[in-house]
Amino acid sequence: MDRMSELADELLIKILMLVPTKVAVSTSILSKRWEYLWMWLPKLEYGHRQTSPSESKRLECFLERNLPLHRAPVIKTL
Repeated sequence: MDRMSELADELLIKILMLVPTKVAVSTSILSKRWEYLWMWLPKLEYGHRQTSPSESKRLECFLERNLPLHRAPVIKTL
């Protein structure tokens, strides 16, 4: 067993808060344990840069699909 597996979910969530939201969400494919951790992030950042219409549409689809899954009691930033 690796040392990351020994860490509490609360600590892993704090670690995920240090990386961009896109990276945090992508960790959900690592294992069953990581699958839902991103849903507890109190801060979701998607950047404020200019995006192409296709990137904007992908982000919109992602948010429509995944925001209802979010479980943090409060979203501090979106």
